[in-house]
Amino acid sequence: YIGCYRNDAATIASVIAATRGDPRVRLVVHGKDGPTSKADCLNRLYDALEEDEQRTGGTARLIVLHDAEDMVDPA
Repeated sequence: YIGCYRNDAATIASVIAATRGDPRVRLVVHGKDGPTSKADCLNRLYDALEEDEQRTGGTARLIVLHDAEDMVDPA
């Protein structure tokens, strides 16, 4: 799940280009213009996950959060 704001067309286009055809990636476009709070965006992503679980009957077994502003540990 990658969250983007509806008023950020450049980021939406970048996500689509970078992930084209990868079924593991779900682009979630927030219904509000951004920026909003981090919590607001994360809540929208979680809502999308719950919607997908209800639609497919599946259950997420793990959620990993990564903020683009954070450094990724190489391990």
